[in-house]
Amino acid sequence: AQAFTMEAFVSPFVSQQGPWLVHALVALHIALAIIAFPFNSFCTHSYTLWTPFYRVRLRPLVWPITLLRLLQPFRFVHAYGVFPPQSPPPAKLAPVTEVSWDGEHFEPLRHRYFPTTEDSPAVYCAPHHERLDQAMIYEGSGINESMIYRNIAGRFDPYGHGGLQAPQRMLERLVAGTLPKRPFYKRDKEEKLGPPTHARVRVHMLEHASKEHQRATGHCYRATPVGPHFPCVTQGRHNPRPDWPTPELWHFEDVVWLERSHFGRLARKHSDVRDPHAHVLAAAEELEQSDVNAFWDQFLPAIPQHHRESYQGLRSTVMMLREPMGEERICRMERVANRYAVLLFFKLLPRFNERGLLPAFGWGAASLNVPSLYHLRLLCLDIVSKGRDALDAVWSEPALTQEHAEALSMHSGHMLQAIFRYETMVYQSQKLRLLQAVLTHQGRAPLSPREERDKAKIAAIGDRLWGGMEAARFLREEFAGEEDVLDIPEHWPRFTIKPNGEVVRITAGEQGETAL
Repeated sequence: AQAFTMEAFVSPFVSQQGPWLVHALVALHIALAIIAFPFNSFCTHSYTLWTPFYRVRLRPLVWPITLLRLLQPFRFVHAYGVFPPQSPPPAKLAPVTEVSWDGEHFEPLRHRYFPTTEDSPAVYCAPHHERLDQAMIYEGSGINESMIYRNIAGRFDPYGHGGLQAPQRMLERLVAGTLPKRPFYKRDKEEKLGPPTHARVRVHMLEHASKEHQRATGHCYRATPVGPHFPCVTQGRHNPRPDWPTPELWHFEDVVWLERSHFGRLARKHSDVRDPHAHVLAAAEELEQSDVNAFWDQFLPAIPQHHRESYQGLRSTVMMLREPMGEERICRMERVANRYAVLLFFKLLPRFNERGLLPAFGWGAASLNVPSLYHLRLLCLDIVSKGRDALDAVWSEPALTQEHAEALSMHSGHMLQAIFRYETMVYQSQKLRLLQAVLTHQGRAPLSPREERDKAKIAAIGDRLWGGMEAARFLREEFAGEEDVLDIPEHWPRFTIKPNGEVVRITAGEQGETAL
């Protein structure tokens, strides 16, 4: 047998006359593509930013990920999202924008390609790909930049989280008459009546109609209103939340972006100073010392302490705080609170990272016993919410942090966020319940005891890697009372799967279910 040599193995794949630079680029591309292949799904644009990589102590192990992150804007390694094998039911959740000129009678605005109403026809757009209409598929389920999973599956930038959602700003521009007509909706009526005075978005479920129904009515779908999306926006109403949020307002797990920001670099630099109050306004000329004083002396004392354990009555608290201060001032309070939290975050980060990624897999306890970087940000906000004395004590003696960590809960950690971003948190909780309803089908075979144990172990590791996963389960159970209904109540559809694999919608009819 002929002896094996590396040259003989490589020669069929490499041209002997080709330039070495081309060979090097091809080899680099193959190596990086192999690394990127396991992440070739919904996380293709965000996996290089995952916080678990940030916690690896041996940095040479993550150099390939760092290189992929640097090359991400150039699309050197192309990614293609792959849908999971368990797809949603054959029904469309359409976010339908409705407008009115009197505040009583609303009519829907139609997208050019995405089906909106029962009589929406099938429109051919190939080879053109209308990105806005395609995005409506995800918008109806709340899969956008405001979601709690934003760092796990999102875009390669941090600006979508923390400000006002783009579709909400679009509604404001719609009633203001400044929204361009052609790319968004068909809006012929505005030419006669001018901009509408009211606009809202509600979720309709579009089910494919039977052939008999189509022949009788000419409609391709059956439409059922199933729940809220965005409450009504009126002319003259402007949400003060920014379109481009500042770094302290970004997602808690956007640590890579935070470190790259100007404020993030200053926060790391000032993590060893004696007085954080002297640096909280660094690189924030639009904030004033009066905002800091109002946060400690007026805002925090007005928050009922029972919200550290329960959000019952939170809407009343939010309205009570907004009335004297105004929404714009509340947004400034949010920036102050989160700037303090970021300063404390970078001070505690070395202590949290002392044992690296090992505690996430159950191999020993962390020096600072919080599960993830998300929880660490929650802890910092929790300490800030307890007042200036609590912050000063932890800043001067970081060992005291452990006492606060042991008392941390999802309620106390998210309390300030729930007050500052009440409507956004309600929106997220509604969409999390919708996703659970759509993706969880009754009638599936139950897991075996071993599968249940394996699932629980994987979930526990996932919670310690990404705190947003535990936060999502928490929010899914919150803001479900009558006081949190901002527009209409939720009536999310439920589905079951028959033994033959057919997915049906569970209804309140006599037969209990209706085939899709």
